[in-house]
Amino acid sequence: MNNFGEIKTFFQGIMDRKEFIFLVLEDDDQPIGYTWIELRIYPDNAFKKAYKSVYVHQISIAENHRKQGFGSKLMDEITDIAKANGISKSKIELDYWFDNEIAKNFYLKNDFVKYREFVYKDISC
Repeated sequence: MNNFGEIKTFFQGIMDRKEFIFLVLEDDDQPIGYTWIELRIYPDNAFKKAYKSVYVHQISIAENHRKQGFGSKLMDEITDIAKANGISKSKIELDYWFDNEIAKNFYLKNDFVKYREFVYKDISC
C-alpha cells in the first residue's frame, strides 16, 4: 500500500532537479490536469546511438474534462518543452497499463507509435 508521507517525501526530493518538470493545466483558474515529465539523455553504447528524450511519467486529466482536447494541449506543451530543450529530433516516450484502452487510444490519436512491449511473470517461492 502506498504511503502518502513517502510519496510526498519522494516528490519533495525531485521537485528542484532540473531534469524533472511538473505542469498543471487549469481551466477558469481551476486545476483540471497535470503532467510529470523528465528530460533524459541516453549516452552512446554498444547497442544504441546517443539520443535525448522527454519521458512522460504521468499525465492525467480530471474525468469531467476528458475528451475536450485538454490532454492534447498538455501533449502540445510537452512537445514545445522538448523542442526548447533540443529534443526536437528525438523522442517523447511514455508507457501505460496494457489494458488502459483510454490511454492507448489517446496516444494513437496523438501520433505515438508502439515500439516495445514490457512483460513480466510472477513467480512464487
